[in-house]
Amino acid sequence: MREARVGVALLIDGRQELLLGDRPDYPLMSVMKLPLAMAVLDRLEREGRRLDERVPFTGEELDAETWSPMREAYPEGCAELTLRDLLLYALQQSDNNATDLLFDRVVSPREVTDYLRGLGLDQQAIVFTEREMGEKPQRCLQNTMSPRCAVQLMEMLLSRPVLRAENRDFLLEALAGCRTGQNRIAAGLKEIPVEAMGHKTGTGPELPGRGLVGINDLAFVRLANGHRYCLAVFVKETSLAPAEAEALIAELSSLVARALSEL
Repeated sequence: MREARVGVALLIDGRQELLLGDRPDYPLMSVMKLPLAMAVLDRLEREGRRLDERVPFTGEELDAETWSPMREAYPEGCAELTLRDLLLYALQQSDNNATDLLFDRVVSPREVTDYLRGLGLDQQAIVFTEREMGEKPQRCLQNTMSPRCAVQLMEMLLSRPVLRAENRDFLLEALAGCRTGQNRIAAGLKEIPVEAMGHKTGTGPELPGRGLVGINDLAFVRLANGHRYCLAVFVKETSLAPAEAEALIAELSSLVARALSEL
C-alpha cells in the first residue's frame, strides 16, 4: 500500500478557507524561493537598491553538484547578471546556485524568517541555504511551513501592499513563467477557463526511513468567471513515486478548479 502525508490549504477570493492535514512541519524544498524572493525585494526597497544591480560571481562560488541551469550557462562565473536575473533563475527554473547567491548577497535564511514574522506569519522556519541542505540532506526537514501559511503568503502578495506595485508585478509575472512542476497544479487546470496562474514548486530527495521527503506546489489561480484562489498542496514522507505524487496534486487541483469554475 502506498502512503503519503498530504497537506492542503485553499483560500478562495481571499476569504473562504479550506484546510486538510495542515501542520507546520512540511518541508518547503524549493517553495522556499518564493518567501526568499519577497524578502529580497523588500530589502531592496528599504535600502534603495535596484533590480538591475549587477551581482558578479566566479565559477568557484557555484556548487557543481546541485540543480543549476545558471551554472550550465556560466560555468566560469559572470559579471553581468543582475538581481533580476538571479530571481528569475530561482523562481522560474528553481536554480539552487542563484538562490544561494541571493542568500549570500542580500538576505540570510534567518532574515527571511524574520521577514515572514514581520508579515504576521508564524508557521514557518527558513534555516538552511541550498548548499547547506545539499551537504546534509536531513537539513531540509528544518526548512518548513504549513500549507495555510503558504497560501496566506501568496494572498498577501496578491492583495496587500507588502511590496511596491512594480516589484509585485515582476514577482507575479515570474511565477506565471515558472517552468518546473508542470504535472502538478497546472496539470489540473486543463480544460478549465483560466485567466492567470502562477506557482512555485518544491521537490525533495529520498531519505532513509522517510521515503520521498516532499513534492510540493503553491499557486495562485484566477478563473475566467472572476473567482480567484490560492492553493497549496504539500506531500511529504511518501512511498509514492514522484510521478504518482504529482498526479495526486493534479487531481486535487482539478477538483478545486472544476468546482469553483461552476460557481
